[in-house]
Amino acid sequence: LVVLKIVLSWIFSPLICISFGFGFYLLLKRFATVLVFRGMNVDEIFKYILIANLMFSAYSFGANDVGNATGVYVTVASRVFKIPDIHTMILLSTLGAFGIAMGGLMWGYRVLKTVAYGITRLDYVSASAAELSNALTVWLFTTIPKVVIGYGMPISTTYASISSIIGAGIAKSGIKGIDWKLVGFIIASWVLTLPVTIGISAGLYVLITSILPPQFIT
Repeated sequence: LVVLKIVLSWIFSPLICISFGFGFYLLLKRFATVLVFRGMNVDEIFKYILIANLMFSAYSFGANDVGNATGVYVTVASRVFKIPDIHTMILLSTLGAFGIAMGGLMWGYRVLKTVAYGITRLDYVSASAAELSNALTVWLFTTIPKVVIGYGMPISTTYASISSIIGAGIAKSGIKGIDWKLVGFIIASWVLTLPVTIGISAGLYVLITSILPPQFIT
């Protein structure tokens, strides 16, 4: 049942992000028009809006993806270090946050170029709309299920980010403003990721369990 809920969240979260991205762009575009009529510096104002949205997005990303990356180690780490699960979670969250930050600094620019320029051309308004959509969706899936069903829902922040950009891009430039060939390639990589990961995980488990003594497996 939990797996079904996670799969459904993977399906619905991109649709929600596209809708949010589209709607937020229309709202922010109208806001920008009002600022122009009042003679205000739109680029300067939206620069700070974008920074705030990026900070919100990073917060939501950490709240969701740190758990995705480290949650599988809770039981093992708790046994090894002989500490309660809650302390183990805090330790793993700290290590996970550090690892995510290092990965972003070392390799994040490769994906950043694709997100920033490949799917559609983003300006301050469309980037702010996409970032707000991404951050809000991830935050909602992390917090609301915790209240309703007792645990946060791990969703793909990549799905959320790309879908939000698509929504904002369609609102800004229409269907033709999106590089659908690249989007198709990204979706294909998403589809392939699941069976490839399952296969690698199963293969490694079989290999490791065939090497280690039984007492290390239970």
